[in-house]
Amino acid sequence: MTSSLAANQTGCVALQKNATGEGYFFTAFPCFLQLPFVCQEDLLQSSSEWLYLESVSETEAVFIWSNESLLDLPAGFALVLQYEDQLMEGAVSHMPLTNTQDTITVRSLSPGHVYHFSLLLTRPSGATQTFGSIFICNTKPNPPQNLKVTSVSSNQIKVCWTAPDSTHNAFFEQYVLRWVDLTSGRGRALWLDRMNQSAVIGGLKAYHAHKISVLSVTAQGVESSDSTALTVVTEVSPPQRVSVNSVGLENMTVCWSPSLDEEVDQYYIRLRPQTDQALNREFLVNSSTCISLTQLKAGGTYEVDVASVKNSNISTLITVQQTLKPHRVQIAVPYAVGTHSVELFVQMPADSFYDGITITYQHNQSWSRACKDGTKLTVEKLSPGTQYDFDVFVTSRDARSEGFALPAVRTCLAPPTHVHAGVVTDSSIELLWDGAEGEGHHYEALCMNCADTVMVQKVVDTRAVFKDVIAGKLCNISVRTEKEFFRDSPAVCLTIRAAPSSVSLLPFQRTSVSLGVRWRAYRGVTDSFMLSIRNSTFIFHANQSASDDRIYQFDNLLPGGMYTVQVSSVSGDRRSLPASATANTLPEAPDDLIFIEQEVNSMFVMWTRPPGRVDGYRFRYGLTDHHPLQHQLDLHESSVSIHDLTPGSDYSFDIQSFLGSDFSQTTSKNISTRPAGVCSLFVSDVNVTSATVSWAAAAGGFDFYRVIVRNSSHKWTIDASPHLQEVTVSGLWSGCSYNTTVQRFRNTISGAAATINIHSVPASPEGLRVISVSPRSFSLHWLASPGCEKTYQVQLYPDHGNINITTDTADNNVQ
Repeated sequence: MTSSLAANQTGCVALQKNATGEGYFFTAFPCFLQLPFVCQEDLLQSSSEWLYLESVSETEAVFIWSNESLLDLPAGFALVLQYEDQLMEGAVSHMPLTNTQDTITVRSLSPGHVYHFSLLLTRPSGATQTFGSIFICNTKPNPPQNLKVTSVSSNQIKVCWTAPDSTHNAFFEQYVLRWVDLTSGRGRALWLDRMNQSAVIGGLKAYHAHKISVLSVTAQGVESSDSTALTVVTEVSPPQRVSVNSVGLENMTVCWSPSLDEEVDQYYIRLRPQTDQALNREFLVNSSTCISLTQLKAGGTYEVDVASVKNSNISTLITVQQTLKPHRVQIAVPYAVGTHSVELFVQMPADSFYDGITITYQHNQSWSRACKDGTKLTVEKLSPGTQYDFDVFVTSRDARSEGFALPAVRTCLAPPTHVHAGVVTDSSIELLWDGAEGEGHHYEALCMNCADTVMVQKVVDTRAVFKDVIAGKLCNISVRTEKEFFRDSPAVCLTIRAAPSSVSLLPFQRTSVSLGVRWRAYRGVTDSFMLSIRNSTFIFHANQSASDDRIYQFDNLLPGGMYTVQVSSVSGDRRSLPASATANTLPEAPDDLIFIEQEVNSMFVMWTRPPGRVDGYRFRYGLTDHHPLQHQLDLHESSVSIHDLTPGSDYSFDIQSFLGSDFSQTTSKNISTRPAGVCSLFVSDVNVTSATVSWAAAAGGFDFYRVIVRNSSHKWTIDASPHLQEVTVSGLWSGCSYNTTVQRFRNTISGAAATINIHSVPASPEGLRVISVSPRSFSLHWLASPGCEKTYQVQLYPDHGNINITTDTADNNVQ
């Protein structure tokens, strides 16, 4: 037993009986006191009869205890009631006990919480001892509020409520809804989540009293007080399957089925006319489930309410609505017939309610609102040229009378639509149209003034062609729809003019700025001639009367232009197919030759494109003193690159534009090519004051070489004979760098230059002498070079020691 204690606690041990289970446990109070004081006192014997729980509510717990033990307590000892909220760990409360009370009431508890209560003995030293059992006390949750019934029927009740009071840190887990059938004593319960605040109680028996209550419940299953109970009686069960049978013109029968689980005293029936202002009629039926309602008005609409009656309590009314058949029309006849509609005259029935007329035909029907007495009705969306069988019914809401059959009615034939001319030539006219609506018909087409006689065609297709008409003649044409046993449709008329005959063009008369057109006309009617000339840049139209000569000249045209000329005959608003021909004026010579040198042996030549159209250019070139020119090219672009020229030579260039086999005048120009460039330079025999520059020979002629030698302070220009291939440059300074350029020149035209750098040899130092000697150093002194040398190299033998060169001496020498 002592093996589980610390070394300083083995001499002070107390065992206490476990109040919540079997066995004993070590009491905790010796662990908080200094030894050996606790060990000098004896534990008091506790009794389970000292304290027990009497009652618990939402916020209070009442305990009864025996206070006789206080009489035997030594001085300084006291009894305390300790309690702790399970949801708030560490929050312990105490209530002192006196010997003047035997009932303890603990207030300000939280509803729906779990508390632990225990009786403690406190000693003057501060140690405590627990007496008796630890009581686990569950306070009741607050009850739901405002339980109400929202609706009641024969087999269910709908209820709702509000959540319990949430003050004082109140808590609950869910609801339990209970109801008891007070007749049978049977009850049921429904557990609901705390978020629900309404429920539907179903499966109830009709006309039974039920007690309903709703409680809040904690997680430990503690229920609130039953403070919101209600007693509700379900309604009488209404009749089932109420229906209307045997509907006549002025009567009907209403039947129903009784409730299977309840007997009723009688049934209440109420008849309510909906069509007129007649009074309601009421009936009571005792031993039947049907009632025959008579003395009604045809076509009227009635609502019948049926309810069960028990002990003077009436169930929910079950309502059915029924409209009686109206009387049929007295007479109906066709009044007007069109292609897509028929207008009927209808005599309405007397002494009957109605709201409209339904007309049926070929599996279709149409409804129209009807006026009193006689009325005219139009049936639309019919097919032309069709026979219809119409039946007329008087309607009253969803009921309709017996039908009235009319004799067969034939709609009118529809005329063809979109009648227009198709292909019209100088010898035929094609007539096209869209087919008329309907089926089983054909067409009659007539053409008057087309020839010497009237032309007639009977066709099934939507096309007719009249041949051998007079060219250019205005013709009167009509087409109509025909069908056996039907009247012909109205004729659709139009006028179509035949195309005039085409002309025949004769050869053109051409100049560089004009084209003369001639033609020959043929038979038929012609009012005038339409001429046009066009090319890619413009179009020009002209008219000439048929009484004038058959010739016309177009002036102010572009040289070398390609033109398309058309001539058409005109009769009214129609033209013949144009007679067309293409011709060109003579081309113009190219101008503004531009030469761009690409290399010494190549040239890029371009020129301005002449106005008008050309097929290409004939380009010739060669040396000026050679005739004829050696080279010829036919080109289709306004530029050319020539790559076989000789540098430094004189050339002649000739160019012509051509169009077909026509050539323009020649444009000529002379030009000289640039001398060949110097490709590379070589330097040899370089010394302190001179160097030799040489180069390779090149093809072509030139006058002289120009050699330019320069640096930042000097420049030499040397013109050398064309027969030389080297030149020596003298007068250089030692140790300097020179840029050398060589070019070939012919007249004032220079070839490409070549450049090379010359570096003259540095001069040897002069005036070298020793000027001072010491044990560890000596000084050398020499004259500074007049050339470009800026650095010097001193070699010392044997190779040890440090060398320092100074050029800024007082006498401008080097030390």
